[in-house]
Amino acid sequence: IMGCRFTACASDQMGGAIFVSNSTLVVSKSHFEENSAQESGGSLAVVAASNASVTDSIITRCTAADGGGVYVRMSRMAMRAMLLSYNSAIVNKGGAALVDDKSILNASLTTVAHNYATRGGGIMIQFSSVLGLAGGVRVVENLAVLYGAGIYNLVGSTIDCSNNVEIDSNRAGALAGGIMTWYSKSVILSGGVSISSNEVFGRANVNGNGGD
Repeated sequence: IMGCRFTACASDQMGGAIFVSNSTLVVSKSHFEENSAQESGGSLAVVAASNASVTDSIITRCTAADGGGVYVRMSRMAMRAMLLSYNSAIVNKGGAALVDDKSILNASLTTVAHNYATRGGGIMIQFSSVLGLAGGVRVVENLAVLYGAGIYNLVGSTIDCSNNVEIDSNRAGALAGGIMTWYSKSVILSGGVSISSNEVFGRANVNGNGGD
């Protein structure tokens, strides 16, 4: 898929614009806006051993119960030169993206900004998943009603950030304006990672990430 525009698409299950199961998806230079899913992945749902690559594209103002912009389950996704902005998980997890159940999401040259969820305002990973951020990734100005406004790392999962990653000016209502970890496997930060100016509603962060 190249040079396409998906606007106001909707699903009563997963993947408001595109649903991929046990398949390969390649998207470039495309625009996703105001798409929605009643379950997961307002624009994209990549599940069941699928492999997706999305580059030079925008996902904005999309909504789902979980994974407002993107949902990945038991699959792999790579993002490069992306903007994920103003997406909402209107029930619970992962404003821009929810990476679920032994999945891998790698992103570079990507901005995740102004997204909203109850948990994981920007990105949420859970259940033995891996999030790799490297080479110019910005997770900024996202909002979580409760926990992990920038990134929420839950149960056996790993975050690996390196080489110019910025997690900045995110806001959470209860805990962890920057990164929230809960029974996670590991958080690896190396080579020019900045975590700063994140807040727990009106309180400056401890150690730059809301104390967790």
